[in-house]
Amino acid sequence: MINLLYVVLSAAGLMRSHAIFGIGLFVLFLPLRSAFLGTLENPEPRYTLECYPAVIVLASVFASALLHRRA
Repeated sequence: MINLLYVVLSAAGLMRSHAIFGIGLFVLFLPLRSAFLGTLENPEPRYTLECYPAVIVLASVFASALLHRRA
């Protein structure tokens, strides 16, 4: 359930990320890593955890936008 929350928040953060330098690298990393893991016969869960720092950064963009709006 928390994974879904992170993904939804990161998608919302992606919509607000026009002012962040290098955000395209995060966006490019997620599908490339997912495509690579899709080619493996039996990917281990530890390999998918490498995507979570990018997801958390995008989610924090959304959270910081909400906090700055209220302040």
